[in-house]
Amino acid sequence: MRSGAARNAALLRASAPFVAFLDDDDVWLPGHIRPHLRRLEAEPGLGIVFGQVITTSPELEPVYGPWPAELPADGAALLRRMLSGYFPQVGATVVRRSLVDSVGLFDEALLGDQDWDWQIRAVRRHGAAFVAVPGVHFRQRPAGTFDSLIARRIRFTRLVFRRHAPALGVSRLQALRLYFATVQGYYDAFLDGAQAHAARGDRRAAAGALLSAFRLMPHRAVKDAIRPTHLRAALVAVAQASRPLAAAGPGTR
Repeated sequence: MRSGAARNAALLRASAPFVAFLDDDDVWLPGHIRPHLRRLEAEPGLGIVFGQVITTSPELEPVYGPWPAELPADGAALLRRMLSGYFPQVGATVVRRSLVDSVGLFDEALLGDQDWDWQIRAVRRHGAAFVAVPGVHFRQRPAGTFDSLIARRIRFTRLVFRRHAPALGVSRLQALRLYFATVQGYYDAFLDGAQAHAARGDRRAAAGALLSAFRLMPHRAVKDAIRPTHLRAALVAVAQASRPLAAAGPGTR
């Protein structure tokens, strides 16, 4: 909630025509925002410009990316992309200050996904563009250290999805498929967490992460449990972590 309040305070005080964001887990690369500004200055109809991100370790070692490789130019297609798993990193986003007049401020009642909700609102009301230039290093927490944070965030992801999905005009079945695509990253993070906990010998935390994955996407989890998948690997890791403790007998920690 504090991040939304800080962004709102900055937006209300901003006097420049363009605004760029910087979160505490983002590190701007040299030259960042310049391609965004060129697009915004050349195309008055644009309201928001997204850029590419490189996911890194906490030590800023590149892990994945740059992403996304591309984004649809069509607004409806971009909205669908954003409601099927694309969460634009706000540090790689530059907007016109005037968007506040029509889009409003960040929703401080959301304890998660405030930036996703605000960017979706911007795309629904204004022209959007994409520059295929890596501009931000996005630091990730180690697997297994933020399970509870993910669990809290899912509630707000679901709320934001329900808020905007009707604008797509799709069937309930299609909307459900898009929702599961949206939370796929959480599912994978829980499985990564289960494996990390198992590697440390923490059976309880590993089992909890697995249970969270099953609760989030039960239909997917059941299928994945019987195939050579990410979830199957997590199950095997948890089982192997349990064996030494079981063999040691009662009373052993």
